[in-house]
Amino acid sequence: MTVVVTVALADGTTSELSMEPTGVGGGRVRGRDRKSDIERTLPLSSIVAVATPAP
Repeated sequence: MTVVVTVALADGTTSELSMEPTGVGGGRVRGRDRKSDIERTLPLSSIVAVATPAP
């Protein structure tokens, strides 16, 4: 399932990523970034929101 993840960046702004999570562990979530078609690993502490995309 693809979800929209909102991530807090170091400069205080946020960024939204559309990704398909593949795993959670060690304080991180790993998944495929659908837009860039690459795998990303994000710290859970940086995630401020998770939502499912509109159908």
